[in-house]
Amino acid sequence: MDARAEGVAEWSWSGTVTDEGHPQFPVLLTAFGKFVCPSFFPPETQLRFGVILWFAAAVGTVFYRLRLEFDTTTAIFSVVSILLVPRLFAHAQIAAWDSPLTASWMFVWALFPRQLDSSRLILWSVFLGITLASKFPGWAAPLPFAVWMLCRLRCGEIKAVDLAKQTLVVGVAALLVFFLLNPPLWSSPIGGFREFFARNTNRELNVSMMFLGKLYDLHHSLPWYNTLFWAAITVPVGLLVFFVVGIKEIIRTEPKRWAGLLLVLNLATPLILRALPGTPVHDGVRLFVTAFPFLAMLAAIGAASLWTTRKKKILVVAVYGVCTFNMLWYAPQWLSFYNFAVGGLPGAVRIGMEPTYYWDALDRRTLDWLNANVEPEEKVVFSYGSVLLLDNYRRWERIRFDYDFLFEDLTLQELRDSGVRWYVFQHRSGLMFPRDEELIQDYSPVCVKTIRRSGFGPWNLGAVPLLEVYDLKSETADSPSTISASE
Repeated sequence: MDARAEGVAEWSWSGTVTDEGHPQFPVLLTAFGKFVCPSFFPPETQLRFGVILWFAAAVGTVFYRLRLEFDTTTAIFSVVSILLVPRLFAHAQIAAWDSPLTASWMFVWALFPRQLDSSRLILWSVFLGITLASKFPGWAAPLPFAVWMLCRLRCGEIKAVDLAKQTLVVGVAALLVFFLLNPPLWSSPIGGFREFFARNTNRELNVSMMFLGKLYDLHHSLPWYNTLFWAAITVPVGLLVFFVVGIKEIIRTEPKRWAGLLLVLNLATPLILRALPGTPVHDGVRLFVTAFPFLAMLAAIGAASLWTTRKKKILVVAVYGVCTFNMLWYAPQWLSFYNFAVGGLPGAVRIGMEPTYYWDALDRRTLDWLNANVEPEEKVVFSYGSVLLLDNYRRWERIRFDYDFLFEDLTLQELRDSGVRWYVFQHRSGLMFPRDEELIQDYSPVCVKTIRRSGFGPWNLGAVPLLEVYDLKSETADSPSTISASE
């Protein structure tokens, strides 16, 4: 490939060897989704269509595998459990790298051939390569299967020679698929691979996060137990109870042990990766959300084991009913979900956890308020966030005002002197500047975005603002507007 063609490839495929080094399968998936999505859908749905289809297909494949490994009841409960984990459900719909990684990893588990001489091994290798090309943590996907096979080798169920031969075949096939799905590597495969790994193992993007009232970043790693704690407070309590029952079920039932062990290993791998020192800390559960489908599958095993007597069936239905209520109550801001054990969203904020992180509170109603109150000549600034998000909103004609994101530490006085009137602040504790603390202390918001206007106890979502709009020309607001999903 000549220099001009190489430059076009780099411009057309931002990633792998540029920017953060993200691989390109999610880009291809998004492009495919836009191509096949009916034109009458809104533009954001067209962007998400590919990842939603991929995730839905993965859930269907999981159903098929669990029906073979266990029974139809377990398979049904697995689909229900996966869809009722709020944070997983939210990320499954976002056109980014996390949903394709999670779905691809689910495919790899569901298509894994238990017999090394199976003709499905090549098919499995293809999906393993797709997982490698979904996001860098996908390179850990082979680990749980390797550990599982070594356990079987130790038990004498497979031969070392066969395992070595098939490992070589799988490795070559998966790497070939990864290479084919990453055009930026085509011009320089060896150098490109080195650059890909360098960009993913030497992160420069340092986004801090609040965890239990303390700030953490790339240079201050989260506690080793952070993933366990996050899972304990962001997965519905009922599913956690079913999960414990499921673990007991696979331990005491010998025919289920090998299948259960493989699920546990796939659950543990993303949890351990995120807990390693030096890994990125931001965005709550996003960086290990891939573990949640496997937790949900183990919960489904527990629910199915209880589906025996009438009383137990009523209990199972009641648990899933509460989970469904939580999904409806937090909709559509599922990224802010915290379970009853921590006191819901209000309780999580009280102990120093972040209420939000992905600007999902900047929805149509919030934008409508801004469009109705901001004059064309007035300037609007947003606290730290994604420039691409607002650029898309402008392209889709959702905003009709001038805006900018603030990445530098300017004071409120400097903002006022520059002519800024409106300041849109997302309540993300880990990314607060001194101006934000001054803003909260000295100003009253003119508009407050909450998930719901009110509620009771752990479900009092009206007590926690996700986003606020401030008028820098006026320090007080007599009656701020409140925007919520319950309107």
